[in-house]
Amino acid sequence: MSFLDTINTIDDIPEGGDLPIGSITWMHGNKAGKTPGAFFGKATEFTGTPSAPWTHDDRFDDDPGYSAPALKIAFICWRSQWYMQDEGGPKIWLTHYQQGAKKQVEYIVLAEGCDDPLIMTLPKFTKAKPIQDIVKAYRDGLLRQASRVARRPLPLWSFWVPISGKVNKDGKPTYEEVLRGGASTGAYVTYPVATFPADAMDTLFVGETLLRKGGDVARTYGAWTEQRRLPNNTVEGEVLALPAPSGKNVPQEVSDEDLF
Repeated sequence: MSFLDTINTIDDIPEGGDLPIGSITWMHGNKAGKTPGAFFGKATEFTGTPSAPWTHDDRFDDDPGYSAPALKIAFICWRSQWYMQDEGGPKIWLTHYQQGAKKQVEYIVLAEGCDDPLIMTLPKFTKAKPIQDIVKAYRDGLLRQASRVARRPLPLWSFWVPISGKVNKDGKPTYEEVLRGGASTGAYVTYPVATFPADAMDTLFVGETLLRKGGDVARTYGAWTEQRRLPNNTVEGEVLALPAPSGKNVPQEVSDEDLF
């Protein structure tokens, strides 16, 4: 009997906490290989085979997965934390910023082609900052305008945010030099950008079903937004995201302060 057939016959399994969520990230383009930037997740991060625009990706020979060069994403909530890491070593999580620390930013999202929510993990400044800028521009633009039109505060996940790698006028990937402290690092990356059509309010609205699903996800994983990893494997709470959803599974919009 298969695992799934067997597990479904057991009624008294001890609770294991919140259902774990798969993780995806943004992969910068490779200038030498002339490959575009894309969202990527290992095959083990998905509960099944994701549908279009995801396609099989074997860029890591020993750990295949799926990638999507362009993806519509509905952002639900987020958290961030500083860490230190030596080259090739493990991350040492910090409770506050220290000189030389890096910040990892994570979002729980609904993603096109996937039935289950995912965690978008952005472990570096060159990956996190562009996505943070996209989310802020969306909140201050489309979401704010739509809330005024609807005459009610709308939750963050009310609209799909279409994100893809930056391209030039010919549709080819663009590679921008990464600077650190104004100095060249020798690295060239393809940054993610969002493009909203003129009729975005109508064409990118997620609809009632996903609006309520996003509320369920926000409520279920509310504790996740408060968790901070510590070196001794304990957890310390810090609120970094949405307040608890209110009636009818439609949460209120986040405040303008402390977005990231």
